[in-house]
Amino acid sequence: MPVGPGHGGVRGHDGTVPAATAIVSEDPTAPGGPSSLRPGVTHSKNEWHSPKVPGDGNPDTVDEAAPYTPHMEPISLTTERLLLRPFVPSDVTALQAACQDPDISRYTNVPSPYTLEHARTFIEERCVDGWRDDSVYAFGLFSREDGRLVGSMALVRLQLPGPERQAELGYWTAKEARGRGYTVEAAREVIRWAFEDLGIERMEWYAEAGNEGSRAVALKVGFRMEGTMRAKIPYAGTRRDAWVGALLPSDLGLPTPAPYLPYPERG
Repeated sequence: MPVGPGHGGVRGHDGTVPAATAIVSEDPTAPGGPSSLRPGVTHSKNEWHSPKVPGDGNPDTVDEAAPYTPHMEPISLTTERLLLRPFVPSDVTALQAACQDPDISRYTNVPSPYTLEHARTFIEERCVDGWRDDSVYAFGLFSREDGRLVGSMALVRLQLPGPERQAELGYWTAKEARGRGYTVEAAREVIRWAFEDLGIERMEWYAEAGNEGSRAVALKVGFRMEGTMRAKIPYAGTRRDAWVGALLPSDLGLPTPAPYLPYPERG
């Protein structure tokens, strides 16, 4: 079943931003679960700069608990089967071909037909700007075996400085690569990186209500469903409901600088 967006790339974003969308047709029965977030993967770490954290009146204050650097240098992450790296101009053709899939345009604002110019604009402008201004960290998902593009994933709506420390996870999987667990595998590593290296304290996901496949992937990596937002997603002259979920470091047994204090009735 074709499935669609976490809100990171739903209608209302520029149509040239497919990597910030969350369309997946993925096998939620892939091996492993939330407890296997780091199944022997490796990753490339960014060199963090000492951040000046505003808010306490001391311009020399440095928040050691959750490092943050403005203007992140793009990095790459690796898993057992995948290389997650920023898109480069030579990926234009592969990206354009993948986005011909009608399932992607059904659940996102990716234009149909998706042209080479759309792909160029996304790769050469949107992705570059996202890393530079810390608004979107987008990765292409590439097979380590043969180098082919199997999908895309991004952290969007980033709020890194200050106390918010939130992000949203978006993803899609190329039609020919679905059913192999690639998106689940990539999501575990991006989530690990976000929690452990970026200091993210809340990761969000949402998708059009009824998008069972995207929801299954989110559940597989540990997201907890938090409800339905009415009329959240505009589509074809209508407004659609959206499912929303969130993942906290504590859900995976990871510490956070700011402890989570749940409302007592929720335990």
